Amino acid sequence: MKDLIYTARGNDKKSNQIDRIIRDKMQVNQFIRKYFKELSVIKCISDGLVVLDKFHRLYFLNEAGKEFYYKPDTVKFYEDIFCCTNYYDMDGRELSMSEMPGARALAGETISNESIKIVRPDKTFYCSINSNPVYDENNALIFAVLCIRDTTETMLIYKKIEQQRERLLKVEREKNEALQSAMKLKDDFLYLITHEFRTPISVINSALQAIELLCREEITTNISKYLRTIRQNTFRQLRLVDNLLENIRYGSGNFKFNFTRFDIVFATREIIKSVEPYSKQKEIQLEFQSNLAEKAVIMDEEKYERILLNLLSNALKFTPRGKKIIIELTVDEIKDSKTMCLSVKDEGIGIPKEMQEKIFERFGQVDGVLSRKNEGTGIGLHLVKQIVHSLRGDIRLESEEGKGSTFSIYLPIGMMDNIREAEDSKDEESDNCRIEQAVSIEFSDIYYN
Repeated sequence: MKDLIYTARGNDKKSNQIDRIIRDKMQVNQFIRKYFKELSVIKCISDGLVVLDKFHRLYFLNEAGKEFYYKPDTVKFYEDIFCCTNYYDMDGRELSMSEMPGARALAGETISNESIKIVRPDKTFYCSINSNPVYDENNALIFAVLCIRDTTETMLIYKKIEQQRERLLKVEREKNEALQSAMKLKDDFLYLITHEFRTPISVINSALQAIELLCREEITTNISKYLRTIRQNTFRQLRLVDNLLENIRYGSGNFKFNFTRFDIVFATREIIKSVEPYSKQKEIQLEFQSNLAEKAVIMDEEKYERILLNLLSNALKFTPRGKKIIIELTVDEIKDSKTMCLSVKDEGIGIPKEMQEKIFERFGQVDGVLSRKNEGTGIGLHLVKQIVHSLRGDIRLESEEGKGSTFSIYLPIGMMDNIREAEDSKDEESDNCRIEQAVSIEFSDIYYN
């Protein structure tokens, strides 16, 4: 009797399973009838169409879809597609079953245009897959639909383009390396030649000083005039050589700074005083303004002198007689940092808007009749910009043609990371001689009798 009961119960359980399968089958059939009425058309489309039920069974596969599976007639469940086949993403990583678009769609994920590499015993190709989960009226997942497109030809073209791009990049890199090597060779050659130029110029300058010191009584007025002309042009050559050397040092990374502690207000005033003989020669008034009577800063004093002298030299060269140049020095304290602003404002010819960037380039010059009368090499402002940027500062220009220009230098003071021991400036007499020499060289284009 018990055996009969168990048998009946077993049959009931089996019957329930059969009923559930039949219901699922009918549910899928209803969907097919509802959404795939034109099944003959679907079978003929060029993209592969795959329908999986929630038990991973392959319910529908059109003719185009068979091309994507190895021995498609043997594929009954989605897991069967791994038979003798490996799948990879575009980074070359092999995909597991759970990472495949079909399995993810059956888990409720929507996949859009996912590229996959398929490696089979007979061929290797690429495809793009779109997949969506499908739900019944009760929001229960019943199956997943996959649309597969062969993108092998597109991928091969893309790979050829990538290979061509890599070849072009390699050629470009080789060209850049050759160019950099040529530029380094050029800079090394220029550095060597410039040094060779500097040596005889220094000898000529020393000889002039010796003549003036030792033969003072024998120098006539005419000889003195010729000596001044020689010295003037010696300084002009020395200025060119020094600017070239500094530019080459900056380009090669050998641009060094010597930070000291000094009074920047006093130093600025002294530099302006040294320039006054040249401004008086052109009847140009120099006016110095500062919001401080004194201010100790930590900075490279010689580089600061070079910046100011270059700006004053340009202002004097391009400012007509009877005009004014204003030099303004201000120091702002913002939170824990301090910034100084040095501005040189002239009433000169001004700079056209389209030329304002060019003047900071190496050998950049402003075209025009007046500029040609005072033409230089175009290295000075480029060097000033390099110095300012190396000091973590900024240089700005405001100019209007025919009305003048204002160059503003913004520099942090006393905040340099590479300051080890900033010594106080010393030997005032030596500093004055250095400034006088620097002024004579920087203003060698402005004839002073």
